[in-house]
Amino acid sequence: SNSVSLSGSSLYLDGVSSINFVIEMPADLSTATVTLGADNTVSKVTVGGKEITDFSEFDITYGTDDSHTATTPPTEDGTYYAYVAAKTTSDNYTGTARSNEFTVLTIDKTSLNTAISDAETLYDSIKDDTDYSTIASTLKTAIDAAKEVADSDEVDQDAVDTATSNITTAKTTAEAGKKDVDDTKAANAVKEKIAAIGTVEYTTESKGKIDEARAAYNGLTADQKALVTNYTDLTTAESSYNTLKADNDAAAEVKTLIAAIGEVTYTTESKGKIDEARAAYNDLTADQKALVDNYATLTTAETTYATEKKTADDNAAANAVKEKIAAIGTVEDRKSVV
Repeated sequence: SNSVSLSGSSLYLDGVSSINFVIEMPADLSTATVTLGADNTVSKVTVGGKEITDFSEFDITYGTDDSHTATTPPTEDGTYYAYVAAKTTSDNYTGTARSNEFTVLTIDKTSLNTAISDAETLYDSIKDDTDYSTIASTLKTAIDAAKEVADSDEVDQDAVDTATSNITTAKTTAEAGKKDVDDTKAANAVKEKIAAIGTVEYTTESKGKIDEARAAYNGLTADQKALVTNYTDLTTAESSYNTLKADNDAAAEVKTLIAAIGEVTYTTESKGKIDEARAAYNDLTADQKALVDNYATLTTAETTYATEKKTADDNAAANAVKEKIAAIGTVEDRKSVV
């Protein structure tokens, strides 16, 4: 019979004319392709057309050509490779494979989250006020879009930065819209106070309405004041009231002078009071004269004084004649002696 035996390093053939040997050499990983997963871990090694997912015969590390001892993918920013090396105990593989370069960029969402928080604070302050309903709705849409980016693990820094810019702009727009609403409301409140002044009279009530409107207007910002379209009505009312006050003050002074005339007598003092009141009255404007409700007292005093003067003048004239008559004395009848 034919036989083959192996002794030591010698091979003995007994009656065998030929023999074929198939020797499997270890696969060289230096030509292998390393495939990485989404988290940069090695997901597959392809060598000689064979895809390998059982890495029990490999040592896998991550890093750079200078240093790749990490057994998990790096998390710090930088450029790295994955290295797949055959274990020294492996009979099937030899050498080391290196993946394509991959880059780790830390996605910083700090600014985005801060911007979202700020926008939510504004939203919470306006969401229940119907005056801001449109503004709040638009802002809420922007907040939701920003949150979607903030919550995603599949976005890059550019997407985060864009989202940050968008939510910041949305908040700024909402603030501007809120300011417009607030300015309009404040201006309308003042416009209503001005309209309520109505016809200006020289009364405490009319003055109170004017002062209230003025105080409200002065409390507005410059932007709000620009929206008060009936402001000239306020200044006109103030001017009208001041004119009425000036007229009443002037008339009051004359009324006081007339009242001070008192009982009219034919004396220099009485005549002085009447003349002073008359001069003051004549200096008034027509509107001011109309406010002197005791003017008749002046004219009566003047008439009374004139009457008193006439009586005094008549008495004086009569007395003068009487004195002359009295001075005649006894009338003597004297005849001329020839």
